[in-house]
Amino acid sequence: MTNNEAILRRFRELLQQKRDTFQHYLLVLENQESDIERNDLSALEQHIRLETEVLEQLSAVSRVIVPLQKLGIGAEENDLAPLNASIETLRERIGEQHAKNRDQLSRKTEDLARRIDQLNIPLRARSVYSPGQSASLVNMVL
Repeated sequence: MTNNEAILRRFRELLQQKRDTFQHYLLVLENQESDIERNDLSALEQHIRLETEVLEQLSAVSRVIVPLQKLGIGAEENDLAPLNASIETLRERIGEQHAKNRDQLSRKTEDLARRIDQLNIPLRARSVYSPGQSASLVNMVL
C-alpha cells in the first residue's frame, strides 16, 4: 500500500467518523426536542452536556479533515461522493432540528414569562406587626 493510499484510507475513515458523529448529534437533538415537550429539565440538561461532547468530537475530526481537504486529498475520488452527500444531508437535518428546538424553547420561554406575569404576588408579606394593621378590639376577659 502506497503512502497516498494510506492517507486516502485514513481520510475515508475520518469522513465515516464524521458522518457517525453527525448521526449521533441528530439523535441527541431529537431527544432534546422530546425533553422540551415534556418539560423534563434534568433530561434536557443531560442532553445538552452530551451535545457539548459531540460538538467537541466533531471539532477534533474537523481539525484533521479540513487540512486534508485543503491539500486536495479525496477531491478526485468518486467513491467518497456518497459519503460527502450523506454528511451534507445530515448537516441540513441538524440545522432544521436546531431551528425546531430553538423555536420550541422560545415558545416555552414566552409561555413561562406570560405565566409569571399573570401571578399575583403581593409586594411584601402582611404581618400583624406592620404599621397600619392594628387590632380594633382586645379581649380582656379573665
